[in-house]
Amino acid sequence: MAERQFIRFYAANGDLRPAKESWSGGSFATRKEEIYRYYHRYFHAYPRKSMDIIKRGVIDIREDTTLDDLQHLAELIEREYKIQCFQIAIYRSNREAHLLFDCFDRVSKSNYRIHTTQMKHLYVLIVETLNLPVPMKDMIPLLRYFLYYLFKNDKNVFRKRLETLKHLDLTPKAYRDEAIIHCYIEEVLRGRMK
Repeated sequence: MAERQFIRFYAANGDLRPAKESWSGGSFATRKEEIYRYYHRYFHAYPRKSMDIIKRGVIDIREDTTLDDLQHLAELIEREYKIQCFQIAIYRSNREAHLLFDCFDRVSKSNYRIHTTQMKHLYVLIVETLNLPVPMKDMIPLLRYFLYYLFKNDKNVFRKRLETLKHLDLTPKAYRDEAIIHCYIEEVLRGRMK
């Protein structure tokens, strides 16, 4: 069973359609020309059309998602995946946001491609950052990615959870079982157990 995709990538062929809520850090043509010049300077050729150096990401959003939320998400994506967002448009009627990404990595001088595992991490990043609802059937296949996200952002998240559980009305056995589960998850995420 495939999980729901909160982001879909497509080849971009121009600026985003105008929207009431939008942000632009430059035009498609300007960004494409910049990438082509940079690429040509190092490889003495132009990128192949199949490289998709600029991609359009379509993200499902909630009714209350703001442009600031999407700009924050774009910063996190750039930090994590080194793909820079340079345009954002919110289309409330479709409950979607469209983002244009510059996918050319100037350090490695190559086009950045997001692989299956990275897409799952990106899915979790979007869900957590934009506080999107996730049906349990979609969460189960991605459970380890959600746990990794929690751990990556706070190495003591499971210990804090255990402290919270101490104050609940749990039987000693139920608390011990929860402690074992939390400790096991933490050890797996630290790479000490499989």
